[in-house]
Amino acid sequence: MTTSWAYLTKGNVVGSIRSNAAGFLLGLAAMGSAPWMLITALRGRPPLGYPNEVAALIAVSGVAAVMVAEWLYRVM
Repeated sequence: MTTSWAYLTKGNVVGSIRSNAAGFLLGLAAMGSAPWMLITALRGRPPLGYPNEVAALIAVSGVAAVMVAEWLYRVM
């Protein structure tokens, strides 16, 4: 997963996905959440309102599903 993040930070999207797709998705989430948290800290409230718990659950479940699927693919 760290290799995937390293590729992503260098702009090598294809290499990032090939090395670990779940790592790629988590890297995108980290890049998106950093500005969100900075704006929230400066303004005192989230820029688009408070996050929906259902949407967060769906996003986390999606990344977990990709992680499990990739692991099963590599094991078999």
